[in-house]
This record gives sequence, C-alpha cells and structure tokens, in this order.
Amino acid sequence: MTADVRAITVREPWASCIASGVKLIENRGAGTNYRGKLLIHTSQQTDNTAVHDGRVRAALWPGVTDVVQLYSALNGLDGGVVIAVAELVDVHTAEDIPTLTGPPGTCCEPWGERVHNGRYAKHLVLANVRRLRHPVPARGALGLWTPPADIAGQVRQELAEAAPW
Repeated sequence: MTADVRAITVREPWASCIASGVKLIENRGAGTNYRGKLLIHTSQQTDNTAVHDGRVRAALWPGVTDVVQLYSALNGLDGGVVIAVAELVDVHTAEDIPTLTGPPGTCCEPWGERVHNGRYAKHLVLANVRRLRHPVPARGALGLWTPPADIAGQVRQELAEAAPW
C-alpha cells in the first residue's frame, strides 16, 4: 500500500456525521503529524448515547423525535465499512487554543471538545469530505492506520466517477 492515504475508525453515528459533511472535527486523545487523504471507516460498535445529542439528530435525523425511531435508525447504520474520504488538514490540541482559556466555548464549535478521555482533546480538522456511493467493507484499527492496497483500490474505484483521487 502506498503511504499517501490513511484511515480512521469512528463509531456510528459520528462517522455518518463526518460523511455527511457537517462534522469536520474528530476528537481524539492523540494527535498525528500525518496530513492528507483519510478514509472514514465505521466501527463495529455504535455510540448509543449519541441519539440524544442534538447535533447528531439535526445532522442525520432532522425532525425525528421518537426515541424508538432514533435507535432503530442508529441500528440501521453499517459497521465495518469505509463510507467516506476526507482530507486531514490540521491537528491541534484544545489547550493550545486561546479561546479555551476564556469564556466557555472552543475553537472548533460545535463539534470540538475541550477534553477527550480525561485529557485535552486533539482536534483532527477535516475538509473536502466525499461520501462513497457504496460502502467498502474493511477491518478497522485503533488510531490512524494504513489501509490494505485492495481496500484503497476499491475506494479509488468508488470515487473515480465523482472526482479524481
């Protein structure tokens, strides 16, 4: 596999929020020096509490208020697939941002968090998100990972008609 692409595994429904182009900040406990193409891969595990997050509901299920319908929609999201490609354009630590030392708020509102897993969050800043027409099955990993050549090839093929890789 070439070194020009990495992947990140994200729990649903957060991954779908990224793929929809509304969530351009991914909060992590660790940063990276990598910048470039990033495959958005869905975890096999979902974040069931996210159905109560107003940002998620507005992005994915606007107008749906019935909790049973929300959980059903969440359970209908695929796990273990690449659903989008983005550009990772910046990574910064929440504590490095001057606005975080003042009144409540963060540099990357509404998706950026101050703290992730008990430490200042690392904000992975995404741009140019493109959702795949057909999800590509793949095994994920923790942190940023290099996808196998066959997975990257399938993603390239999915994007070929929409825009150059």
